[in-house]
Amino acid sequence: MSDAEELLEISPKDKFVKEYKSVYQAMTAKHDCKSKIFPRNVVIEKADIIELNNRVCEKLVNYQDAGFTISVSVSLSGKDSYEFSTWQEFENHRWTEYNDIVSITVVWEFNAVLPQYDIPQKHVLVVKMTDGLRPEEMLNIVFAGKLENIEDIDKQMYPVVARVDFINSVLGNELLQIVEEWNKGLEISERALPKLFKFARKHKSKIAFIIEYTTRVVLVVSILRILVNSIIKLDYQSLGMMKIDDVSYIIRLCGILYISWMLLSRLARFLANMCYGILNSVLDYHIFNITRGDGRIQKELDSSKTHSYIRTVATILGTIVLNIVCNIISNIIIG
Repeated sequence: MSDAEELLEISPKDKFVKEYKSVYQAMTAKHDCKSKIFPRNVVIEKADIIELNNRVCEKLVNYQDAGFTISVSVSLSGKDSYEFSTWQEFENHRWTEYNDIVSITVVWEFNAVLPQYDIPQKHVLVVKMTDGLRPEEMLNIVFAGKLENIEDIDKQMYPVVARVDFINSVLGNELLQIVEEWNKGLEISERALPKLFKFARKHKSKIAFIIEYTTRVVLVVSILRILVNSIIKLDYQSLGMMKIDDVSYIIRLCGILYISWMLLSRLARFLANMCYGILNSVLDYHIFNITRGDGRIQKELDSSKTHSYIRTVATILGTIVLNIVCNIISNIIIG
């Protein structure tokens, strides 16, 4: 063999790599990704999830496929979970569990036969239903791909989130549109928090700060008024002219005012912490009504919210009354 022929000869290893690269490129066209959040306060039952699957399957029937799978993941409170590798397993499950459902994720994987590709291309639709995404989950959605309605990202709850990985943009947009239309048909939760209460919970730290430091400012102003007025009533031209009894009176008065300041400041902090705790602990609503635990949670929400409304209003009114009483007492003492 000549030197030129040796240079042109390809080793079996290099030949395998080149063939593998050509097949890999044909199989893995560049995927695009698009996500959308649906912040409507809805209630989802098992029949609703079945309806969503029927709509997705009806759409995918219009495309020639080379493989189609559906998997469902269900997380329950108490760290219990179920993994269903087929749709039939999920549909046949009786759902008699006492624990409530935290989230449900449905994944449709569809290998579509497209005319411009020699090998079927995978399309994936993921729909996650939950009581509310954690911040890290929301960041994963943002960084994973395009978020269609990014203007809604400041909303506190994201009950339904959909993501589609696609080669065919028409199919990808159609799948997201199916989820959107399905979401519009879901029942609105009547147990959802009123907008005013949602606003209060979102700004609970600021509200607690206002409750505590408004009271402290009123206390400082009242104490200074009492102290200054008491000194003026002694009718001395200068402090050096004060008698021992008068100095003793001022010192005792300062001690009483300081103790009052300490007690009332702690009361103000107690009211602020109470208001913060109430706003932080109240549930917005529960999205699922599938298991026995979901039904129990739905019933508990009504009573707990009414109780939370009363306690929150009582805390704010208590703060207002405390400030008014401090002002009245200072006026009585001065007068």
